[in-house]
Amino acid sequence: MIIITLMIHKQRNFNLQSHIYDIITENVENQIIQEMEREINTNLSNYKNQKVQDLAFLTSIQNDVSHLWLNSNSQKYWERFSDKEFTTNLHYRYHLDIPYIPNNLVCDCCRVPPVKIDRKGSHFVGSCNREHMAGHRHNKVRDIFAQVLSDVGAQVITEPAQFLDQGLKPDIEAHVVPGYDSPITFDIRITQPATSLRKDPRNALNHLRANEKQKNDLYSHPMSENGFMFMPIIFESLGNTLPEVRSFMFKIYKNYYSDRGESNEESTMNAVRKVRFWLKKIVCAINKQNSTGILCRTQNLINKKNFSRQSNNKFRDRPHMIQAEFENGIEDENNFQIQEIDFQNGIDEDDA
Repeated sequence: MIIITLMIHKQRNFNLQSHIYDIITENVENQIIQEMEREINTNLSNYKNQKVQDLAFLTSIQNDVSHLWLNSNSQKYWERFSDKEFTTNLHYRYHLDIPYIPNNLVCDCCRVPPVKIDRKGSHFVGSCNREHMAGHRHNKVRDIFAQVLSDVGAQVITEPAQFLDQGLKPDIEAHVVPGYDSPITFDIRITQPATSLRKDPRNALNHLRANEKQKNDLYSHPMSENGFMFMPIIFESLGNTLPEVRSFMFKIYKNYYSDRGESNEESTMNAVRKVRFWLKKIVCAINKQNSTGILCRTQNLINKKNFSRQSNNKFRDRPHMIQAEFENGIEDENNFQIQEIDFQNGIDEDDA
């Protein structure tokens, strides 16, 4: 997989992306998963955390959604990935060390003690709170899902304020949704794969269900009391989502096209096409935000580290520099040439 990934990094022709993904999926991925499962299942008391994380990531891409970004570059309405972004995403997808993240890089987020950055990008994507990477990705998905609802004629409000007095802040409020009598509120969460045995890395759906339950426990009852239905929209950072999300999108498009007089066959075909279009757009957006976030955070930390090193070196050498500056007629504080002042006329020679 590493060899194939590096080939993609050097390959400028993005038309090969889907083909390479198919090769990986058919010939490598399932075998690796089976080997990992055998190793973990036969020795649960002595498992290695790295193996569990690898298994979680590979299990989470066993679906027909999370790969949709891989052939997105040929059409203008998808997110376009640079070589570095595509390489970063592919390494993150298969839980490989990202070549652009150096060793021994420490994050400057507020975690105590400071976090040493893992080269697989998991900290940046999952738990880093600097530069609002998770918030930007969340808002991007929220806006796309709002477009889905608007596309079928629903009246959409993003970040509705009417529930704030109850301590609730759903992401979207929608009225006149095809196929539904009640208005609906939605709250979006993007979660990492289940990277511990406690969360069962062998079953990605269970991890999504756990996040769905947390959202329902928080929102369902108060929303019902206000006359709203509630639906959690859960995606993984690799692009997988709940079956209910896909079913909801299919239902509203099926009703939308049926209301316009299309036959059952036509409305079904158009609904399937629309669902795939919007899921691909969401998955592309998630992966775009992942890669740009990883690369930007990495570069900012490298710049900060280099600046700190230069400052320390300058401070360490400063006593010797001060003596040399005075001997050469250089002012220490501002590092400017000392000017001889004409005290009689009260002006600098240069200005005279």
